[in-house]
Formats: sequence, structure tokens, C-alpha cells
Amino acid sequence: LTVNNALSVTGTAVVLGVLTANGGITGPSGTLTVNNGLSVTGTAVVGGVLTANGGITGPSGTLTVNNALSVTGTAAVGGVLTANGGITGPSGTLTVNNALSVTGAAVMGGVLTANGAANVAGVLSANGGITGPSGMLTVNNALNVVGTATIGGVLTANGGITGPSGKLTVNNLLAVTGTSTFTGAATFNAAASFGTTVAVTGTSTFSGAATFNAGLTTSSLVCTSTDFVLGQGNNARGDSGASRALVKDTGPVLRVNYGGDFTAGTILDGPKTTINNQFALGSYGTVFKSVRAFRYGISSGGPNMQLWVSYGYTYSDASKLIINCNVVSYNPSLYADSMACTLQSPSTTQVYVKIQRVDTNTAWGDNTLNLHISIHELA
Repeated sequence: LTVNNALSVTGTAVVLGVLTANGGITGPSGTLTVNNGLSVTGTAVVGGVLTANGGITGPSGTLTVNNALSVTGTAAVGGVLTANGGITGPSGTLTVNNALSVTGAAVMGGVLTANGAANVAGVLSANGGITGPSGMLTVNNALNVVGTATIGGVLTANGGITGPSGKLTVNNLLAVTGTSTFTGAATFNAAASFGTTVAVTGTSTFSGAATFNAGLTTSSLVCTSTDFVLGQGNNARGDSGASRALVKDTGPVLRVNYGGDFTAGTILDGPKTTINNQFALGSYGTVFKSVRAFRYGISSGGPNMQLWVSYGYTYSDASKLIINCNVVSYNPSLYADSMACTLQSPSTTQVYVKIQRVDTNTAWGDNTLNLHISIHELA
């Protein structure tokens, strides 16, 4: 069926073959069903349901469907596509070269290619992935993607994102209000903002600023920005200002707590801290090549006792050794007068530490005195 001027239908229209409307379509108020191809050159306004089992080509103007739009094959719309009753299909590809506006739910069996802006008020399910839009894709409900999704413009998903199983790439801003779950990898080339929890199975790459208001779970995180900001604006545990926890500085140097943003300082918890190479104390200009620490227990002894402790450690210059000795546990009622810890007779393989107790008690008893002895070697 070829109509070179306008096609106006008041009731229900069922076209078993190809429908070519070079002058556009007005109506029907009921249902327009095209079992083969639907080709429209001008503007098409369908008041009821549009079912195109053979796909859609055109219109060059605007295709407006006020009820449901159902497409089985491939649909290529050159102008604006407005589907106020939602979209089902296509099983092939839906390409919209101008704006895409959907009021209800949209379920895409194939690929959705939107070269203009796309606005979906309901749920958008794209089982064949998404390409575009170059403008803005706004989904006010959930966005579900099975394949790969590449968004050239801005993606706003107010109901969260589930998928893609392939890769989600957003080249402009990403704003998500709900929960996001990415089965594949996710790449965000501009700023990304997530309102609730984000879970990524693959690798996450953030080229711009990323804001996680509830948390991020990912198997691998790649941040191409130079600053890693932690807790900015969240003052529940104190105001940390710019909150630059990790910064890639010039050199290249990795700086922790850049600029002293965390004004209370930095604490390393744990039973053991290992430094494999040199470390420096910037305020004193001192560089330590290595640090060794051990504990030594004394369970008995008399007053003014002297004890030699030998610790195997290879060093190059005894004059660069710094020995510290601290009492970490004792019974103050028995011995608490004083304790001296000095370096004696060092060699290149052994450090001898003399521990001398100065008091007037006659005996130490059976209570153990535990000492913490640390050896620092200057570079």
C-alpha cells in the first residue's frame, strides 16, 4: 500500500503487506498494524496502537505514537520518535536520528541507536545494547542493558542501572539516583555521580570526577584522575576539607593526605608495618634505611642488674645506628624506678644492647618485664 500524499485513518487499519506513506500518517484512533514494512516520508501521528511487524523506515519528520509502539523487525526513524505509550521491540535495531521521547516502558530486543536526545519516563530495557545518544539519555525509571552500551552524551538514570553484561561507556556526564549494578566493565570519561550503592564485576575506569554517596564495590578500580578524594562534604567524622587522601604529585610522587587536609593526621594501624626501602622524615631531613624492632622479656634479677641483649642485624656503620628502648609492661609495685638502654660493642652482624635497671628493690620476683627495642639505621 503506497500513499503519495497524506494517509488519514479514523478507525483500525491492518496492512498485510508494505505500507509506504510519502505524505505522512494521521491516525488511526484505533490500531495501525503493518505486517510487513512501514515506510513514512513525512510526519506520522498515530493516536492508537502502532504495531509494525516488518519494521519501520522513516519518517523524515516526526513519528508520534500516543499509545503503544510495537516493532518486530528493524526500525529506522529519521526524525523525532515520540512514544507516549511505551515501546516494545524491535527485535532488530531501533535507530532514531533525532530525539527519542518515551513516556511508558521501553523494551528493546535489539540495539537502540539514538543519535539525538533520548528521554524515557518509564523503564528502559535494551537487550541488545545501546549506542548513543550524542545528546542526552534520561531514564526516569530503571535502565536495564544486556549487551554493550556506549553513551556519547549525558546519561541520567533516576531509577538506577542494571547491566550491561558487556561494557558501559559514558563519554559525558553520568548521574544515577538509584542502585547501579554493572556485570561487565564500566568506563566513565567525564564526571560520574551515584546516589546509592554501585557494584561492578569488571574493571571501573573513571577519567573524570566520581562521586559515590553510598559506596562502591568493584573487582578492579582504575582512576585516571590525579586525585583520590575520600569523604569530602561528609562531616560525620569531622571536616576534612578538600579530603585529598591520595594524590599523584609531580615526580611522580604518591602523596598521602595531600596538603594535610585530614588535620588530625594519618594513622597506620596493624600489628606490623613494613617499609621495603628508604623512608624520610621531611621535617628533620632524616632518611632511615631500615628499621628493626623486637621484644625482650625479663622474668628475674636483682637490683642494679645489667643485661646484654644480642640481636643479629647486618649494618654498615655503627655510628648511624639509633637504639630506642621502652618498657611495654611491668609491675610498678616491684620495679618502676628507671631503665637505661644503650648500644654497646657493636659489630657488623650483631647489635649488643645493655639494659640496666637502677632501683633499690631486692628482687624482681616472677613478674615479667617486657621491653620493646627498636633499631634505626640512618642512610
